[in-house]
Amino acid sequence: MKPITLLSLAIAGALGASHAVAAPSTPSLDWKPQNYSFVEVDEYGRGSYKDLVQRVDEVQIEIKWNACSGDGGDSYKVYFDDQVVNQGTLPAGTQSGTVTFPYDKGGRHQLKLALCEGGVDGQCATSAAKPIVIADTDGVHLDPLPMNVDPQQQ
Repeated sequence: MKPITLLSLAIAGALGASHAVAAPSTPSLDWKPQNYSFVEVDEYGRGSYKDLVQRVDEVQIEIKWNACSGDGGDSYKVYFDDQVVNQGTLPAGTQSGTVTFPYDKGGRHQLKLALCEGGVDGQCATSAAKPIVIADTDGVHLDPLPMNVDPQQQ
């Protein structure tokens, strides 16, 4: 092979390596509480209980996030207690936004959002955890009650 061809291949390889996928900036979640409910109450309505209180089958989760410094991403993953509950794509280089999706289970969770570059299986940076409460009529969203009972008493 000619020396110029070898040099050209070496330069091309070096330039190609500089385009490796890097993890985006770590996103931060909006400070507002993430509280939702399957029960909707018409606070200003009049009439019977059945007219004022309605149960819905799903809530619309809305997560505002920002990764204002550094590189953006092209996809995201939403975690509740380290389990992926939603994921999707973003325009390349996105540094902030709002993720909205329907959810149909109540409970208390630790919410995290991962901003990814190179698809949802690419390099990701994950936000700090934030509590999310999704209230339902069965009480799964409530903290456990402390048991202040003396076992020696009968």
